[in-house]
Amino acid sequence: MFSLRLDPPEAAPRLAVIEIDRPGAKVNTLTPRDLRELEALFDAIDETPELAAVILISRKPGTFVVGVDLEVLREAPGRDAVEAFLGDAHRVLERIASSRIPVIAAIDGHCLGGGLELALACAR
Repeated sequence: MFSLRLDPPEAAPRLAVIEIDRPGAKVNTLTPRDLRELEALFDAIDETPELAAVILISRKPGTFVVGVDLEVLREAPGRDAVEAFLGDAHRVLERIASSRIPVIAAIDGHCLGGGLELALACAR
């Protein structure tokens, strides 16, 4: 769901863009897999010292991220699985909030629940 694009040097050599796009869905939601992907992208960003900023954008018109995929919570095998997912989400959001470079949420549309938490973890 997440993809990292390093803009060409002539455009913005020190800018990374993370595009959010859940294929086949009208809106972007968050799943455990998405959190792992986002964490891996921030691993790559941390290993790229020339970057000066990161921008999170949605490829869905009128929507940023609307929150956790509720099917994930419904299908969770129990309370421990839900708590583990929420703990992972908290860890990833903390990582974004403490990033060595500014992380900017370019919000153009709906931003609810976990999407709002993601936006709040970005630079203030």
